[in-house]
Amino acid sequence: MVAFTADVVATLQGQPDEYWAGDYQQVLEGNPIPRWLLEISPWVAVAAGAVWAAIFSLVVRYWRYGKWVAVLITAGHTFGACTWLIRFGWPGWVGVVLVFVLMVRLWTWCRRSGEPRPPAKG
Repeated sequence: MVAFTADVVATLQGQPDEYWAGDYQQVLEGNPIPRWLLEISPWVAVAAGAVWAAIFSLVVRYWRYGKWVAVLITAGHTFGACTWLIRFGWPGWVGVVLVFVLMVRLWTWCRRSGEPRPPAKG
């Protein structure tokens, strides 16, 4: 959810002033589905994002291969969030590296938190 939220926030933050003035055809987005939703309205895109988050949360929680889905979704949304950072030149690229390091650390922490702990020696 961290990568998803970062991607959504970066996407909304990256929209030009003309978009926020109501000209939704001025949307900047490379993914065709969110682009189409953002062309309708930012509120439609946010609502669809909430539905998407609920669906992938259920899939990750209850499907046998949910962990793999979580990895793919996290990687995709991390990439999506980072595409906004590269617009800032070399500082943006530094941000990209930091974001990927953070995501790997967070994913490792989440993965380990689900593993059973060995019994205490004593």
